[in-house]
Amino acid sequence: MSSATGNLELDNLRSTIRNLFKCDYCDKLLETPWLINCPNKNNKSIKLCANDLNNLTFIKCKYCQSKHKIKLKEIESIINLNNLLNLLRANSKNKNLNLDEAVEECLTLIVDSNAKTELVNLMNINPQAYLDNFFTGCYEEIEQNAEKLKNSVSKDLDDFLAVKKNDRNENLKKLKNYRFEEWPLKREVEPTLIEFICEFNRLKTKLLKFDMNSDDLA
Repeated sequence: MSSATGNLELDNLRSTIRNLFKCDYCDKLLETPWLINCPNKNNKSIKLCANDLNNLTFIKCKYCQSKHKIKLKEIESIINLNNLLNLLRANSKNKNLNLDEAVEECLTLIVDSNAKTELVNLMNINPQAYLDNFFTGCYEEIEQNAEKLKNSVSKDLDDFLAVKKNDRNENLKKLKNYRFEEWPLKREVEPTLIEFICEFNRLKTKLLKFDMNSDDLA
């Protein structure tokens, strides 16, 4: 099936759903729908919201253009349609669905159901092809998630290194500008540093000559 043909079928289906969900009086999404049969046209009916029905005595028929008197004993509740609309409202994030939103949500349900039906048919006809498609889809999804994770980790690492580089530059800048001569503890620390350096050099010399003993390691 070509893309153009598929889009045309979706548009036709969307139009059918819209006509089914739309109140013939207020042109909005049906609320507790009722049905009035046209006496002049066989198999033709007018759909009304319960609120509109309570406020009307006559209704102009869109099929025969006549005004029909509303007789409560002749109207019918559309239970299946009402249940479907309630189901859409219950499963939607937006509890105050308008006509366009309800049409699109119903269309999505139908398309998803058709896709699942095609998978079931494929599984029955060619199990190997079904498994190939299933695992190919899993592999592609894993690759996509791995790429997203890689990009996320790479960005976090770049941010971390940028912060560390900035910290290092700041510390080097502080060290460069620091004047050791003005350090209050210079006189106390300097002898210890000199002693440490001398001992380090002595041990280094002995190590290079392989002249270490147990006293040196104590």
